[in-house]
Amino acid sequence: MIAVLVLHTAAAGLIGAVLLAMLRWIRRRSRAAASIVAAGVLARVAIGLPLFWISYLHLPIGTSLQFGDGFWILASDAPAYQRAALAVPAWGFGPSPGSSGGYVRVLAIWLHLVGQSPAAGLYLNVLMFVVTAAIVIAVVPAANDWRRDAPVLAGVAAFSFNPTLVGHATQPLKDTFMALALALGCAAAYVLFKVLDSEVHGPERARRSVVAIVGLLLSIYLVARIRPYFIFVQWGCYLVAAIVSFSAETRQRIQTFSVHAITLIALWAVMAYGGGSYYNEVMERTVNAGVNNPSALYRNSASFIKEAQIGFVRTASGTNAAAADIGVSEGNSTPGVRLAGGWNVRKGLVLMFVPVAIATPMRLLRLEGGRGLLAAADIDTMFIDASVLLILLLCVARRHELRRNLPYFSFTMSIAVVSAGLIAYVVTNLGTLLRLRLMFGVPLWMTAIALVPLAYAERRDASPDAIAAELGVDRR
Repeated sequence: MIAVLVLHTAAAGLIGAVLLAMLRWIRRRSRAAASIVAAGVLARVAIGLPLFWISYLHLPIGTSLQFGDGFWILASDAPAYQRAALAVPAWGFGPSPGSSGGYVRVLAIWLHLVGQSPAAGLYLNVLMFVVTAAIVIAVVPAANDWRRDAPVLAGVAAFSFNPTLVGHATQPLKDTFMALALALGCAAAYVLFKVLDSEVHGPERARRSVVAIVGLLLSIYLVARIRPYFIFVQWGCYLVAAIVSFSAETRQRIQTFSVHAITLIALWAVMAYGGGSYYNEVMERTVNAGVNNPSALYRNSASFIKEAQIGFVRTASGTNAAAADIGVSEGNSTPGVRLAGGWNVRKGLVLMFVPVAIATPMRLLRLEGGRGLLAAADIDTMFIDASVLLILLLCVARRHELRRNLPYFSFTMSIAVVSAGLIAYVVTNLGTLLRLRLMFGVPLWMTAIALVPLAYAERRDASPDAIAAELGVDRR
């Protein structure tokens, strides 16, 4: 028993040292970014530790929202993840079934390293948040100048202070893990597109390309082990960006085509492996069914999405806007429930981007309960709206950089737009939408990377005058 306690303490201390080392590394790249990340860590700890002790000690604060043992009702999945992780054998390396098996495995290994307290989930989420920030900073040519680095600082700030990420980081939930997986894929795509558009040749070009492709593959695999349906969005959006990249290429078209073709094939192979039974079901119902009947491909794909939507509508809840609209009562799971007129993309977009406090009086939405959740949801909605506005303003102000990084911009914005459309159509429950909205928010925030000026040595269009201007040298 004492040996296990010593192991847990040593592991927790070592990981703490790694966290400090990453923060110091970020500070060497950008002091402003380091301050933002440190504030994000403090926000998670300052909220997470009091919440843990209030619930763990059953203190008379928000008693109706407490599960006990450090858990809260607003994070209702957390106890299930904790139990599932503790049940994984072989120190967490054993079988980890379920659609979120990837996160459960990571949590299981983590609990064996640092201890089985529910507070361990908070520590894991802090680590994953700092790793996410470090990945963003690593791929950006930061100049330690907050004016020049403003876009990436905005992106890091979004990861640091998004209410959903901060709130869910206080519990053992998969949202921070999902954000890390998506950010890794976006960062890897940025590196790959930048290499293909640079004058770097030889072993260095090959090394960077391989690292970027491995990052993309790892991202797809992690997402497949968390939310397998999203891997198809990632692959399709990379295909769009690859077409943009190939179309914009003028000198190395064959090489560019080859890299993208290899990457797309490798990504699909990882999708098939990581997606498991879900991938097989999708292929059987769509692609295989459409081999002899192309119209079946569209029809079955639409049926897949419709079934997911009806699943949300059948779940009666105080924050299920569609159920409130069409009068679905508790326990009503009639297969013939119709959504026409009761729910549409317009209302889904309202649920995503308009605070409930505004949408309800304007009769854009109708919710029957969830008052404790609505205030938190409105804060998160306003945060998302502010980040959308900020990214749009930065795109206008840095449009020259945007044109230079058009393939990457196409990748991240395609993911954001497709995610917004699918979530608006499928998800009718506000509580679920809050968490899934990160699949829109993360690629949106990662778009900021495309707006940071590249160093002159990394640009194809770097003329002597451009180099002199960037260095502040008068060539006259």
